Amino acid sequence: MLLSKRWIAAVWLALVALLGLYGAADSGQGSGYVLGLTLFVLSIGSLFLIIKRHFDGANDEQMFEIFPHRVRNLWLLLILLCVTAIGSLGLASSSDVLYSVGIALFAVCCLMGFRVIGLAFDRRKRH
Repeated sequence: MLLSKRWIAAVWLALVALLGLYGAADSGQGSGYVLGLTLFVLSIGSLFLIIKRHFDGANDEQMFEIFPHRVRNLWLLLILLCVTAIGSLGLASSSDVLYSVGIALFAVCCLMGFRVIGLAFDRRKRH
């Protein structure tokens, strides 16, 4: 396969990082600037995590495993997703260019949040 999931994810994260920088530069100051830089930092951090897992020899199933195994950590991830979702709405309101990106990020955070809640209750029920 010419393009693996790793390459697609890396290119996608690089584009999101550039959109964050563009949004920060477009807003100039205030919350849009902070949110654009936050989006950039989170994207680059995720990109470095993919690179680390690649060199650790992770297979494709382990490469994109983002949900922790402990129930307590699932709730912490849910809090992080809620904060990111609220921040993405701020990003959407700060710039006309990043409106769609902010709304899409909000939708992704909501879907991932529902998945995390389901996993937390399933794992708690098993134990």
